[in-house]
Amino acid sequence: MNVPLITYGWGVAFNSGACLLAGGGISIADKNQIIRFNEVQYGFVPHAGSTYFLSKLPGEVGTFLALTGMDMNGTDAI
Repeated sequence: MNVPLITYGWGVAFNSGACLLAGGGISIADKNQIIRFNEVQYGFVPHAGSTYFLSKLPGEVGTFLALTGMDMNGTDAI
């Protein structure tokens, strides 16, 4: 049985929550959404499949986010 996974982001999504948003078949992000992979600021590698999703972003945006852990708002995510 194929059931679409719809994810809705509202507020703040860190680490695994951000990965859950990226993995949804249909992802909805609020314009005030904050997405961050902050574990890299402590010297850890992004986890929960984040490295896979970050590598699929256009250009070197995923590499930048994986190395710096900077915030991304909902408008950037769309």
